[in-house]
Amino acid sequence: MIRSAEEQARLEAEALEAWARHHAFVLRMQAEGLLTAEQAAALGSEEARRMWLRTFLGTLGSW
Repeated sequence: MIRSAEEQARLEAEALEAWARHHAFVLRMQAEGLLTAEQAAALGSEEARRMWLRTFLGTLGSW
C-alpha cells in the first residue's frame, strides 16, 4: 500500500499515541503485581517499542 507523506506522518503519530497507552498499561500491570520489574522493562525497551510500532503500522493497512 502506497501512502502519502501526510498520511504516513498521521499514522506514525497515531502509532506513537497507541504505544504510549500500551506502555502505560504495562506499567499499571507492574504496579498491580502482574509483571515483574524485569518484565516491564523488557516490554518497555527501545527494541520492544520499535517492534511494536513496526507491527502496529504494518497492521493498519489490513483493517
